[in-house]
Amino acid sequence: MINDEALKIRSITVKNFRTFYKEKKPIELSIDPKKPVTVIHGKNGKGKTSLLNAIHWCIYGIEKDDEKQNKKSTSEGLVHSYAIDSLVLGQEDDMFVRVEMVDQNDNLIFEITRTINFKKISDDSIESWNDVINAKIANSIDASVSTQFRFRDDDSGELKAVTEDVEVQERLEIQFPRILSSYLLFDAELLREFEASHEDRLIRKGIETITGLPLLEASIKNLSKENRKISSSNISKKSEFKSLLDTIEQKTSSVEKYTDQIKKLGEENIIHTSELKKISQYLFEHDDDAIKKQEEELIRLRSDKKRFTDGIINAKHRMKGLLFENLTNYELNESCRITAEKFTNWQNAGLMPSHFSKESLQSLLDNHMCVCERPLKEEEDKRYRDYIFTKATNAPDTAAGKELGKISNRIEEILGEVNSESSLILSKQYDELKTNLAEYRIKKKTTETQITEKEKYFDPNLHDNVTAKLQEKSRIDKTHHRNSEDIGRFRLILDKLEPNLIKYKKDAEVMKKSQIKNEVIKDQVALADYAERILEQSKEELFKEFKSQVTRESEKYFLKIAPQADEFSGVEIDDTSFAITAVRSKNKEKTISQGQSHALGLSYISGFRSVMKHNYFMMIDSPFHNISQHTRLRACKFIPESLGSTQITFFTTDTEYRGSIDADSYGDQLNSVRTEMKKNGSLGIEYNLVDMSLPEINGEKYRDTNVVEVIGE
Repeated sequence: MINDEALKIRSITVKNFRTFYKEKKPIELSIDPKKPVTVIHGKNGKGKTSLLNAIHWCIYGIEKDDEKQNKKSTSEGLVHSYAIDSLVLGQEDDMFVRVEMVDQNDNLIFEITRTINFKKISDDSIESWNDVINAKIANSIDASVSTQFRFRDDDSGELKAVTEDVEVQERLEIQFPRILSSYLLFDAELLREFEASHEDRLIRKGIETITGLPLLEASIKNLSKENRKISSSNISKKSEFKSLLDTIEQKTSSVEKYTDQIKKLGEENIIHTSELKKISQYLFEHDDDAIKKQEEELIRLRSDKKRFTDGIINAKHRMKGLLFENLTNYELNESCRITAEKFTNWQNAGLMPSHFSKESLQSLLDNHMCVCERPLKEEEDKRYRDYIFTKATNAPDTAAGKELGKISNRIEEILGEVNSESSLILSKQYDELKTNLAEYRIKKKTTETQITEKEKYFDPNLHDNVTAKLQEKSRIDKTHHRNSEDIGRFRLILDKLEPNLIKYKKDAEVMKKSQIKNEVIKDQVALADYAERILEQSKEELFKEFKSQVTRESEKYFLKIAPQADEFSGVEIDDTSFAITAVRSKNKEKTISQGQSHALGLSYISGFRSVMKHNYFMMIDSPFHNISQHTRLRACKFIPESLGSTQITFFTTDTEYRGSIDADSYGDQLNSVRTEMKKNGSLGIEYNLVDMSLPEINGEKYRDTNVVEVIGE
């Protein structure tokens, strides 16, 4: 480190910020130089990135992902929605984030509190975009933002506070330049950006800012200004020299103006390029064919959902029918068995009706004739006539006979249906229906999720949006083209101005040497000229040295933590673009993997710590994303060891932090990151983000994230 003076975050307090409802207990980070790591972990979507954004918003007044705040149709807003939606008319509340910072001796140096006050002033439920809360909310909500910056006065040692926006921003920019946010609070999932050449201004400006080079540049300008004053006061041809200096100043101002214009237009074109890339990607994904496919896909999914819904209804109906249709049979089985036995006994006793009715049997006796027309003689067929007489005497009337026959037959059917074999068949049918029901439910849920995802990105006004995007693309294209033309024109002007400026400066040097007669003054001017040249050279040399140092440190980290690090001989930082690349052994041409790229970006960020003028805190979101368990374990050990007392905070998922790998035929057991950090003694404090439910309002569900310190595990 250039300076061992540390700046650490002692605590973070949030209230009603995004997923965090009400005021939470202060989150105290580890300030122990021997255990500098704090880990905040939880499931995906439970507030890790929101907490990092809370710190960024508190310091800089905007979230780190500034684009999110500009998406007026999708932004969730800075304030927890339940805190707003639960307000009654006339009620007010606030959201704030407070960050306390201490030095290496745990003395409070800075305290930043940024607050949004909001109040329900009417019953107007119409929603519109609110620039303070950064969300689409009811017009009934009035909101305002304020900031307080407390700092320790160098003279008195007491804490003083400022609240005026201009003064607050000026002091914050001095202590935490906006450019520093890329090196203090960053998303490790985006580390690949440091390989991209469009980051050149960010990186160069970052090096200049964090090393304090702008102070040296300011010193050069002040020295040059004083040198011109001395020369002007002691030269013989004052008017001529003054005119020459005025010309130099005018030409210098013009050069600076056009240089700044080129820089500004170039930065705008970088933004334009990024915007055009996003618009082109959007148009590519939403051309006529793509839109048609999305519409057809939504129609298909909705049809599938209806089919699965119908399947669920049908399966439940059939299960219900299967149960109710057979329930009676099983419930009456014993009664039917007893009744069947009685019917058999009655049949044997001749008490049950035959297949002939009472009237039919009596007709046989009266006509003395069988149904086959054979005579029934009284003497010879007495036995048959007695039998028929008994049946006729016991037989009920026709209707009753039919009913008894039906009952007897139905009882036989029930007894035939309710046996071990039929029960097995019914059970199998029921299980099949139950399986079908479960499958339909899963398919319906999956389809609903797919529909939700499709609808999230499918706007019913998509055609209008595509037209708007095309118009926006045309506008940006024109602006980009105009900027490029202006840059070319300004460079042509500079090509003429700069040689003239050099000539005028040489003329001024010659005039100074020939016109200043006072030897003492001449020595003063010569000394000032020499000092100016030395400072200019020193600035360039220092910048080169800082870049070399960043390269060396980044290389040290990369070769320690990168997957298959033995494939690489080192890293390089381009002199023009400042993009970092990994150099393969024997200059092999091969694109590095996503895990290696992640390790390279993480190494680059860590390497910058070596040239910072202060030992600032370091916070990383998703530090172990897209890398193997081996790489995670090396990173969680080597980075804290190499950065010494630097305060480090990791925001990570439970899986990446607590997950381990068991030994198997593919390899040995690998500890979790948590176990490894406990083992190497770098873990100071850890917190778990816990999801909680809040009461519903008009059927809408709300969630809260609580930050729980993990103790004694």
